[in-house]
Amino acid sequence: MSFSLLMFLGFFGCDVRAYDGIDEFGRDRLINYVIEQEAKIRTLRAKIEVCRSEEQKALYKTEIDEVIAKTVMSIAEKVKQGASVTLQDKFGNSVLNYAHTPAIYEELRNQGAPFQLCVYAPEITVVALVALYFMLNYLDTISYISQIDELQIQNNDLRNQLESNKSK
Repeated sequence: MSFSLLMFLGFFGCDVRAYDGIDEFGRDRLINYVIEQEAKIRTLRAKIEVCRSEEQKALYKTEIDEVIAKTVMSIAEKVKQGASVTLQDKFGNSVLNYAHTPAIYEELRNQGAPFQLCVYAPEITVVALVALYFMLNYLDTISYISQIDELQIQNNDLRNQLESNKSK
């Protein structure tokens, strides 16, 4: 009986450790860390946009570079400590969905996060869909024009036949 109790406590302890650090959204410490760092980077980039002083812009850019470098190093440490790069939160997003900085994205990929095209290049996907839409419209226009041309040719053939019948 004491053996089964020890086994139960042992399995229960493993279960708790496996889910340690998961918040109510299903995000672990790595996802939350990347979200926080991306927010800092976004804030600094916004400050650069409104700043008029070139010296201050340079300071913000340096600070962004420092935040990115620190984040890249911390990601490697967190993965070594057991953070998962493949975990998905309750919304189906992995850590890559929250990584908007190329260096952070690349580090997550180096740590084993699976490639996701829609995460890496959502703008490219949108541009491709818009281009496809216009291409289809263009092709439809060409086919419409070719139908008009075909009717015009048929009309010219009929006109030529009528003229040749009149001249006989």
